[in-house]
Amino acid sequence: MAGCCSVRREAKKPLTLAQAARPIGLGRRLVYNENMGRLPPRLSALVRWIEPGSRLADVGTDHALLPRALLRSGRIVRAVGVEVLPHVVRDLEVELRREGYGDELEVRQGSGLSPLAPGEVDVVVIAGLGAETVRAILEEAGEKLATYRRLLVVPTDEAAPLRRWFYRHAVPLLDEEVVWDGGRGYEVLVASLAAYGDRAAARAPYDALVPHPLHLLFALGPHLYARRPEAWCTLWAMRLSRRAGRLESMARARTPEGIRRYRRFRAAYDLLRRALGAENFS
Repeated sequence: MAGCCSVRREAKKPLTLAQAARPIGLGRRLVYNENMGRLPPRLSALVRWIEPGSRLADVGTDHALLPRALLRSGRIVRAVGVEVLPHVVRDLEVELRREGYGDELEVRQGSGLSPLAPGEVDVVVIAGLGAETVRAILEEAGEKLATYRRLLVVPTDEAAPLRRWFYRHAVPLLDEEVVWDGGRGYEVLVASLAAYGDRAAARAPYDALVPHPLHLLFALGPHLYARRPEAWCTLWAMRLSRRAGRLESMARARTPEGIRRYRRFRAAYDLLRRALGAENFS
């Protein structure tokens, strides 16, 4: 397949990876919707995946920005915010009561999905946590996940562990997106919990990209790799640059184990460069 540099965008010239590495105009901004008010871009990107009339759980809700916006707009009928820290729950409950929220927005203290009953909500959102932390939450939830309909995840780091988990547990990955927020690129993953256990559906996005190895597609994202949007090219240009710096440091290794680690990392790095069409990237 052609590298992401070769994608044509109407009358525009395609970006090279070196150009894409410059995060132009990617500063902090809030997306305004007259019904929902202002949301950070990484949360605003989730709205279209939440069907009207849904019941929502927001794990790691913090200030409950997303549930409040969705309730104000009338898009959802009920929300449960989950927070692990008791003082955050207490402060948020006081704030919500002051703003006039009632039973339609409940805050619960607990870890992951443990405060939720099976089938209590339709959509589960987990944003603002590391991919390995999210993976542990999903692992702990186990088959209870199948009682919900959709999972929206926005990890704070690379999403490969989540794609791998979805694939191994037969959770179909419906779509992916890269959203820039505060100068950082975030991967948005949309998974179908209603189809939990459907191995054919879970494998379909990856089967379409054979013969690319699975571990490569777990890193790049099968939907994103197939479409190669500009935001994704920018994100991977920056990630490749960071990997190049790490590779340079690892090249100084002199111990047998250090040399083996360098060679493994170098092989993975070269595979990414070839997949991205980045032979001339520096």
